[in-house]
Parts: sequence; structure tokens; C-alpha cells
Amino acid sequence: MTDHRRHSRIPVRQRVWCEGDQVTLFVQMWNVSRGGLFVRTASSPPVGDRLRVTWSDRTQGEVVLQTVVVWSRREPSGSQPGMGLRIAGVEGGAAAFERFLSRAEVDLGDALDDAGLGDDAPD
Repeated sequence: MTDHRRHSRIPVRQRVWCEGDQVTLFVQMWNVSRGGLFVRTASSPPVGDRLRVTWSDRTQGEVVLQTVVVWSRREPSGSQPGMGLRIAGVEGGAAAFERFLSRAEVDLGDALDDAGLGDDAPD
């Protein structure tokens, strides 16, 4: 399967609120990028639904994203149930979102370095 993403996904574990016309979920975000995110849930709204995704980080501030459900996986098929969300806009906390992404990228880089898999790892 070809990956058509423009932005690299960053693994995170952050609880977020997802609110739509017919649903309100408190779920865990598993990865994020400037273009989208994946949240774990067994209760996904239909593809095409719009969701407002909100979280607050005590060091980075509140982030409010407008998203669209682009795919969902309800039944475990060797992968986690959940949904892929495309970010349609940043409603609030654009600077906090950028700080959150930057911090997550640094944390990922540090973890890869600690495991000997970073850019400075020997070939």
C-alpha cells in the first residue's frame, strides 16, 4: 500500500475530545502531523463527517482543530480500531499546535537517538 501523506506522522499519546453533530468522544490520539491525525476508537462516525478535535496541554496550551473523517477501522484486523482525520483548519491555538508538534518531534528524535537509530547512528 502506497503512503500518500505529505507530512510525516509523529507518534504521540494524548487524550483528545472529538465532537461532531451526532457524537462526542474522549479518545487517545496515537499519531499526528500537520496534515492529520489518528485516534483510537471503536465508535467512528461516518467518513466525511466533520469533527472538532480539542486538547489542552499544560505546557503548550489549548489546541482546537477542525477535521474531517477520511477513513475508519472499526473491527480489529491486526491493527488498532480507530479513524484517520484530515486537518481542515486550526480553529484555536495555532501556536500551541506548532509547539506541540515541535516538542513531539524532539521527543521522537531523542528516543531514536537513545535507541541508536537517530541521524547520528553509525551505519
